[in-house]
Amino acid sequence: MAHHNVRVENFAEPRLGWRGLLIHDWHYLLMLALALIGVAYTNFARAAMANYWLLLTPIFCAICISVRWRYCENSLAVALLIVTQLFHWVAVVLRCISCLLETSVK
Repeated sequence: MAHHNVRVENFAEPRLGWRGLLIHDWHYLLMLALALIGVAYTNFARAAMANYWLLLTPIFCAICISVRWRYCENSLAVALLIVTQLFHWVAVVLRCISCLLETSVK
């Protein structure tokens, strides 16, 4: 298996309870809050929220890339991170679009 020079020891940093969670993982909590808001509003205004999800996907991609960027030790690891995240989030957007097309046909 290839080694891409990512510092793994930083992924398991000790946390300091709720305060540590808020300091270190606030971006994931923000993503969770935005997703929960999207789920709640999708149940009420399904057609209007399609744009919300399409807008939210590149924001989530940018958050994921920016959070893990500091753990990359060289340009190859950064490139791998960016390519991996872009492929993942493009797949999510394509699935959102296919769901929209399925619901508009029915």
